Amino acid sequence: MTDTSTPRRHRWWLVPLALVVLSSLLVADTYLLKPTIEQLSWKLASCNFDGWDIAATSENNIVLVGNRILHYNGLFWYRAPFSFFLADEEDQALQGKQNSEPTLRRSYEPPLSVVVAYDATHIYAAGTTGILRFNGLWWSQMPAANGLDAFARMLYVQNPDSIYAITRDNEVLYWNGRLWDNLVLPEQFHASAVSGTDDHVVIVGRNQKAFILTNGIWQEVNIPELVSALELSQYADPDFGLQPLTVYGLDDGRIIIGIYEYIDLGVIEASVSRLLLCYNGGDWFTVDVPEGQTLLDINVDDTGLLIAFDVFGNRYKQIHTGESLSWERIDDSAAPYFWGAYTFLDSGEMFVYGQIPTRIEQPCFDCLPEIKPPCSVEHYELAW
Repeated sequence: MTDTSTPRRHRWWLVPLALVVLSSLLVADTYLLKPTIEQLSWKLASCNFDGWDIAATSENNIVLVGNRILHYNGLFWYRAPFSFFLADEEDQALQGKQNSEPTLRRSYEPPLSVVVAYDATHIYAAGTTGILRFNGLWWSQMPAANGLDAFARMLYVQNPDSIYAITRDNEVLYWNGRLWDNLVLPEQFHASAVSGTDDHVVIVGRNQKAFILTNGIWQEVNIPELVSALELSQYADPDFGLQPLTVYGLDDGRIIIGIYEYIDLGVIEASVSRLLLCYNGGDWFTVDVPEGQTLLDINVDDTGLLIAFDVFGNRYKQIHTGESLSWERIDDSAAPYFWGAYTFLDSGEMFVYGQIPTRIEQPCFDCLPEIKPPCSVEHYELAW
């Protein structure tokens, strides 16, 4: 008898798919589903992950880096397959450090200390391991010029074919879409930070150096002239002086340079914000900072006014006072009080890894808050 039934179709393509899903589960750090809007927190399965930086493109795509790579895909956290670069014995040693007494300072360099997300298919991480790239499916090592050690501690992604990195030796590297190489500047200097917008890139460093790239031409920013009217505070180190240490590219196209002084009060040493330099596409002008505060992040709201976080988790917003602008602290006791890794989305969402369990309403220079090993990632929707 002839069999006239429909032949069975063997779905062999399901086998590799099942293997991928199974391998993801085997390295997953938690199997919890996405939290509800009320929970706003992802619980990691253990505290053995030592996170240094976090990036996100949405609440369904979050990356944590440190002694390994953890990736949240909208359903669960999993250990990224590229994490095999970390030897088991070193992994165990770092886990031991994470389970030790909490501290504000870490004396070792992790394999990955920075991560930046341009979009869901272009995520970059860097550290002593080198510079890695995530293409939406897997992580891979980015190629570098011959003889170049691409150990980066800071990244700025203008676009996938134009990326800047600062090494631990304070040199500047540039990715031209094919490979990493040393960036040629009008003057080589000790670089501290790099950032920018679609039209401009700014690199700042010691000895009051700053260069801005516009239409393919690097020009020096006259930092000494812009800060000439500012005097050092009583406890500032005169040898350090006033230095540009941070750069922020704002959503409206402006660029902010943070000017700092270095203070030593015996029980604490810190770089303190003293002034902001703002570039609006044509001129540089100065902007005061909230008095006595050290700012962690600066952006702009829908009306063009600056918004800021300080190191104690307080939020500030510029307000109009007559014909001038001043800073107003936003009184929000529920605001995240953190001392760890964080990232913002343009929508006003914030993701935090590593919070301090107890808020300190006023700066405390004779005590240090206890930081417990974090086991979760917090998600906040900020209202300015």
